[in-house]
Amino acid sequence: ASTPLPTFSNINVGVKSMITQHLNKENTRWVFTPNSSPDIWTGAGYRVQSANQKNGIPFDNVKPSNSSTPFNPNSDDNKVTPSGGSSKTTTYTHLPNSISPTSDWINALTFTNKNNPQRNQLLLRSLLGTIPVLINKSGTGDEFTKDSEQKWDKTETNEGNLPGFGEVNGLYNAALLHTYGFFGTNTNSTDPKIGFKADSSSSSSSSSTLVG
Repeated sequence: ASTPLPTFSNINVGVKSMITQHLNKENTRWVFTPNSSPDIWTGAGYRVQSANQKNGIPFDNVKPSNSSTPFNPNSDDNKVTPSGGSSKTTTYTHLPNSISPTSDWINALTFTNKNNPQRNQLLLRSLLGTIPVLINKSGTGDEFTKDSEQKWDKTETNEGNLPGFGEVNGLYNAALLHTYGFFGTNTNSTDPKIGFKADSSSSSSSSSTLVG
C-alpha cells in the first residue's frame, strides 16, 4: 500500500524543511484541509531595500533558512502600498483544494540573480510550455498595475518584470492559471496576476500565454 501524501491545513510563506522532502517529484500534490485558507504568497512587495525602493523587505528575511519569527504576508507592513493608494493583497484567495508544485519549487523560491542559471532554465522551460510559471508584478503605482510599465530589461528595479527576489514563488497547475487569468486579461488591477511577459522589440513587453 502506498503512503498517503501529507495534508497541510495552512502553508505559510517559504518552504519549510519539514515539507521539502515531499517536493522532489513533479507529481507531488498538496491537498488542503476542506474550507481552509492556505497562505500562498504572491511575491508582492519583497525587493531588496535601497535608497529609492522603500517598500521592499530584504530577501534574506523571507528565505526558508531564515530562523526569525515567520512574517505574516497579510500584515499591512508586508503589502505593497502605492503612494496615495491602498495596500495590495499578498496572498492568493480562492485557491483550488489541491495544487501541484514541481521539483523546481525551491529554485523558484531562491532566485536572487538575473543571471542565475536555474532561473534561465526555468524560464526556458516555461517558454517551451512544459511547466506553468507564476511571476508576480511588483513595484509601486503604475509599475504594479500597468502592463506597459513592466519591462524585461530592468530586473534589479521595480520597473522590471523578470523575476527577482522571490517574485517567482511557485510553479502551479492549470487550475491556478484558469482561476486568476494572465497579464492583460484580468482587468481587476487589485488582484494578483499569473503569467509572464514575452520579450518584445518595443520598450514594453507584450503579453504571452503559459501552457498549464
